[in-house]
Amino acid sequence: MSHDASTTAHADSLARAIRTRLAERHDAIERLPFAEALVKGPLDPPHYVLALHQLRHLHRLLESALNQVLVRQPETLGGLYNPLVMERTETLNRDLAFWNQHGATNDGPPRPHPALDRFAQWLERIAVDQPHALLGALYVVEGSRMGSMLLTNSLVKLLNTDDQPGHGLDYHAEGRVDRPAVWSRFKAGLDQFAATQPTSHREAIQEAAVFTMDTLFEIYRDLPVPQPTTTNPLPINEVLNSSAS
Repeated sequence: MSHDASTTAHADSLARAIRTRLAERHDAIERLPFAEALVKGPLDPPHYVLALHQLRHLHRLLESALNQVLVRQPETLGGLYNPLVMERTETLNRDLAFWNQHGATNDGPPRPHPALDRFAQWLERIAVDQPHALLGALYVVEGSRMGSMLLTNSLVKLLNTDDQPGHGLDYHAEGRVDRPAVWSRFKAGLDQFAATQPTSHREAIQEAAVFTMDTLFEIYRDLPVPQPTTTNPLPINEVLNSSAS
């Protein structure tokens, strides 16, 4: 064998292992009020914009770390990171510009969630000490695009827009046509790369995916949702009068 005993050349799928590790966390996020609001409401543009700001912070931090490693140690990313198609910060900027033009403004951009401060410190460390681990974070944001594109139809209705480019939903709608194939290729490439890596690297990639998912959980947990509109029930005499007429 060309690798030492700690290397698993014929390892089980790393992508599958990450999915298993993240399953409970994924389900927990989907049960959060804001995640549910993305599917069935209530949701309005100002609350949606708050989420876009936090996601922009996260993507900007991760993309900065990935690009630094891509310059210094590209081999540690196994050819899996392509900034031309994977960077999302500018897409989020376009969506935010649309909503700001249409009055979905708050009291200025919100500061990053405290979890993102920890995320930034963590990225700074692993970009130097464990650059390969960034693939775990990349797995999470690339995988989230599969679920994200499924939100487009509900968001069109909830936010009273459409899914045309530049109409505020590019973060979800962009690349929908070939997304399943792109995601399958990414997972296959991750497995191929992982099969040449020491077990410690594979474990570090999994831990990075978990940390990134936990960061997203904290962000989504603290995003506010609009209060549903309630209608006061009519007094019984008004109901009777209404039915009589």
